[in-house]
Amino acid sequence: MQAEIAQFEANQLRLSEHKRLSTGQTLEPSDRMAWPEAVDSDETFRKLVSEAYKLWREQWGEDVGFLLNRGRPATRARSFDQLLNQLRTAHQHATDDTAIQALKQWLRQVCGGHAPATPQDWTKCGNELMSLLSGAVDELADVAAWVKRNTSARMDWHRRAAESVRAIVGLVAADLGLQHNDRTFDYHKRQVDGRWRKKIVKPGQDPRSVLMSLVEQQLISRVGNLPCSYQDVLEELNVVGSSSAVPALQLAHAIATISRTQGEDFMKLIVTTWTALQPPGRTPRLT
Repeated sequence: MQAEIAQFEANQLRLSEHKRLSTGQTLEPSDRMAWPEAVDSDETFRKLVSEAYKLWREQWGEDVGFLLNRGRPATRARSFDQLLNQLRTAHQHATDDTAIQALKQWLRQVCGGHAPATPQDWTKCGNELMSLLSGAVDELADVAAWVKRNTSARMDWHRRAAESVRAIVGLVAADLGLQHNDRTFDYHKRQVDGRWRKKIVKPGQDPRSVLMSLVEQQLISRVGNLPCSYQDVLEELNVVGSSSAVPALQLAHAIATISRTQGEDFMKLIVTTWTALQPPGRTPRLT
């Protein structure tokens, strides 16, 4: 697999140089020590898939998403992106039959029609995956070369690169008074990465503001526990099963966070606030 890695690293350097000329920043390099020294088993193949996924979808996620959405030919990169997601899903979710079948089919295809059964079979699969990654990066480098020559696209990439997802998550979290350990922080970053990678910033929109909005939505979606069951709140307000159920719970969470009340005092505060917010002539649906 050393030849495939060497070619991948050469393509990585070309992509990084085009990014530098467009944004002033280089591509964050892959950690060669993280790649398995050899792929000769299901375990080492899984490690290769995991490292490739982390690099392509997480570490390079913003740049990959940007380049794949330029409207340029990128057949190899798109195919690899889909394949890698299927392989990763099959390894991580044993109940996803579609992904598992896709994995089995790909492995058989690489091994000439049979499932990998020997170290040599797994080596062949590892080499093929590394070769596909290298080809995808090579194609992204071609797109990056076009972006470098296109003033509007180059400026768009520059603006996006100026604010990393990690930095914005930290900024918005600080604004919201939230503190996260490394694991929780990385979780939020990955979730925003996925959405930001697919987000197309419309003309006239500020990429930084769009990204900050995505981060804010992600962070506030994870709220603390209520001091009672959510069913108690819905029943007290007579909104079980109605379109008012979600807003009622959002209000309850807000009151729980701000007031720190519990028990009967908490429920009275919810009812009073909910009643005060109802439009004139409107009452909650009776169950």
